[in-house]
Amino acid sequence: MLEKPIQVVDITNPTLQSILGNYFIGQTEEMAIAGNNHGWAALKNPIHSGVNLFFDIFTITNYWGTPITAEIWLNPKLPGLGMPTPYVTPANLTISPPPKPKVKLLFASPVPGRPTGGINVFDRIVTPYSTLVSDSSKGGIILGPGDVFAVFLRPQGEQKIPVRVVFSWWEEKVQN
Repeated sequence: MLEKPIQVVDITNPTLQSILGNYFIGQTEEMAIAGNNHGWAALKNPIHSGVNLFFDIFTITNYWGTPITAEIWLNPKLPGLGMPTPYVTPANLTISPPPKPKVKLLFASPVPGRPTGGINVFDRIVTPYSTLVSDSSKGGIILGPGDVFAVFLRPQGEQKIPVRVVFSWWEEKVQN
């Protein structure tokens, strides 16, 4: 007698986190940077969030004809005051009511000054009229409560450059 094979489904961890309602996508409002006036976007995991942030992907869109430098920072003190963006959503739109992230997506521009503290882990050049898509970390960058993942944007010149940043991440409860 022939036995029916067992069905096995292979999904990525980000897809699983989306199914569970833990995966989020958000973008900043359009920022303007020029000269010594920079911009930044950050995922800030509040100190009392009770979750770990698993970083997945970022994109940076440069809407102008001048390149910009994007510095990727872990746990910096950022210049200026960050504003929360209203453009954050769970990736799974079938859950009602929709889950709300504990992690905050903040942004600021234009701001003078540079990040202090933390570590600048790598830089990228964002070419004119393009979108830079990061390699997916697939959750390999994990930030606990109180930690920050930031993209600091430096213009290369005095001309005003419109730019926007998108992040995707998931959150899991901190295991005690």
